[in-house]
Amino acid sequence: MFSAGNRGPGPGTLTVEAQDPKVVTVGASDDEGRVASYSSRGPAKRSDGTAADWAKPDLVAPGSFITSARAGGKGRDAYVTMNGTSMAAPHVAGIATLLLSAEPSLGPREVKDALLRGARDRGSAGVDSETGHGLADAAAALGLVRPAAQSPPTVQPFRAQGSVTPLAGLLPEGLGASKSEVRQPILVGPGALRLDVAFRWDDPRSSFALFLEKGGARLGPLGDARQDGAWSLVAASVDGPLEAGTWDLVAQSSGPSALSHYEMSGDVVLRGALAQHSAPVHRPGPTLLEAALPPEAQGPGPWLVGLPLAALGAFLFARRLRASV
Repeated sequence: MFSAGNRGPGPGTLTVEAQDPKVVTVGASDDEGRVASYSSRGPAKRSDGTAADWAKPDLVAPGSFITSARAGGKGRDAYVTMNGTSMAAPHVAGIATLLLSAEPSLGPREVKDALLRGARDRGSAGVDSETGHGLADAAAALGLVRPAAQSPPTVQPFRAQGSVTPLAGLLPEGLGASKSEVRQPILVGPGALRLDVAFRWDDPRSSFALFLEKGGARLGPLGDARQDGAWSLVAASVDGPLEAGTWDLVAQSSGPSALSHYEMSGDVVLRGALAQHSAPVHRPGPTLLEAALPPEAQGPGPWLVGLPLAALGAFLFARRLRASV
């Protein structure tokens, strides 16, 4: 994590260290989420002075009117309110700590990726030399790395019913055999963990086998037939991850049969909502750095929740100290 510098608003004003592609370079935003006038801008340059092929800064975070501990300060002078990219970088360091707390196995590259993909686009559309990938967003970055196990799965049910007869029409009992099938399309979204399927029919002389098909490939037969009261039933679970798209649940009959009434049902089990973020989240939205707050709490200044805990604790302690003096 490195501060972009306070040499703005002109282009090419980044400090030497802030142009290193291996660090997360943080510029400063004002209290409305816009890049602060003093925040240093790109484009970045290589050590030989030629134009770099990477963008800097990487993102921006609140850096204006930030209260923090003063080096060597005591009493009333223990804390100070300042502007600068050195006040912005700790916000992003705090978010990185939050990500590692949620998923300790993350490496530096994965933490940086989540920070950049979770940022809210600001300034010119896309990555630019003033705000980079945009304004740091704690909630979005956390949603990109939170393990699926920490968020309950989503269940999307499907139901169908109808009747089916052999392709050759109604056959007298014992006279030959024919085949017919019931086909039900199932929309499987990204992140499907499991597909639970069931097919029930009421003609005791009929037999059905259950299959799943997608793109010409067939899985099955699935499950074994058994009695379910007055009906017959075939049920099965197919574990994922499953390829997203439209699958066909196919129930195929065989043998002499009269008219059968059927019920087809199942559930598509998906990963939890927070774990479904998989694409860059460059989007407009509230202008201040947000944490995971309920709507009623997202008034002016919600970015305070995203402060590193130490800085927030210091701020509250300073208020108590001033009140007691």
